[in-house]
Amino acid sequence: MAPDRSQTASLYQSDRLPKTVREGITRLQAVMHSAPMLFFTIVPPCKANGFLMKHVIILPVRNGAPYIITAIESVLTQTYGDWHLVILENFSTDDTLDILSQYSDSRITVRCANRPLSIVENWQRGLELLKEDHFGDCFVTFIGHDDYFYPDFLLSINALIRSTPTASLYQALFNLVDDTGCQIRPCRPIPHTESAVDFIQARSWGLRDSFGIGYVFRRSDYIKVEGIPAFPSLLFADDLLFARLSALGHKACLQTAQCAYRLHAGSASGMMTPAKINAHVEALASYMAAIQQEFTEMTTSPPARYALARLLARESMLYGSRITQWALTPSNRARANELDATFASMCEGTDWHDRGLARGPRLLARRLWLAFQLGRAIDLKGPDRCRVSRPAVARQPD
Repeated sequence: MAPDRSQTASLYQSDRLPKTVREGITRLQAVMHSAPMLFFTIVPPCKANGFLMKHVIILPVRNGAPYIITAIESVLTQTYGDWHLVILENFSTDDTLDILSQYSDSRITVRCANRPLSIVENWQRGLELLKEDHFGDCFVTFIGHDDYFYPDFLLSINALIRSTPTASLYQALFNLVDDTGCQIRPCRPIPHTESAVDFIQARSWGLRDSFGIGYVFRRSDYIKVEGIPAFPSLLFADDLLFARLSALGHKACLQTAQCAYRLHAGSASGMMTPAKINAHVEALASYMAAIQQEFTEMTTSPPARYALARLLARESMLYGSRITQWALTPSNRARANELDATFASMCEGTDWHDRGLARGPRLLARRLWLAFQLGRAIDLKGPDRCRVSRPAVARQPD
């Protein structure tokens, strides 16, 4: 079927396109009307800040079979074609390499590691990759090997970039799906725009889902913030990365779901081991130190302090219990004590501090109570976090 020329023509009337391009399209449309048997669609050049919107998609993977097929196919079926997929293959021992060898598209590059790398080392290869000059001015997104894009992901992101060129981080809503791709639930609501501090607070309150999928940013900005932080197992690393990117401008979000995050045992932490518990404490301590140093409003604004208190109260359920205390190394016990001190400082000047809830070494029952109290406060106030009141009634666990 021939394209609807009336709809197609309307795409090219924007003053954003150079005059010579508009004139060329007008002449070509005249040829289309004079040759009714000539069926094709023109894709206009998309620009942002004067540059063609080229996208580099980075896919780190180790033993990604069979899900990586869906991830790659979701890139190949994008309705916007100016992209380059770079697969950072990490010494896989399953069928991943055999699967990758079946793709001959010139827009796909596979870079294999010559030894097994940690997840931190493999993801940091992305920063070294983007420092190569031949990538030029482009937009970047990461995708997990078991996640996937919907066909209009890049096209929709381009529209968002054109409508909000001052943003420094772009995002699309997403769905959580199971092993078979069936939807579990949509992600929690995300506002159209928000600041870095708003993002940190929402994540601390547990009001925002964030799994790394669906975020798009400029190559130059990713290099400026020095890539994803090298936290153990990358815990809390993506939150700090997206906060830093948002601080360069602000974050803008599409209000439609354009990608999917696969929620299954292979993409979750699974059973907590001593190594995972220690990595969690070390990463949390590094995250809190960076937030307090780089985002001073998080330590001076009462709503922001309450948000960090809620985060620490929630996380202390893991590292503060008697069951997990034995697993901590001496250095991480010291970090846990520092987190307790940070928790106390976040509670200063509140009735929680006056009641003694911020005192003592990781009293789990009190922390649980405080977590429910703070949860009750945010539930009562809704999304307006600037007026968090003193909680009166403890919230019961779901």
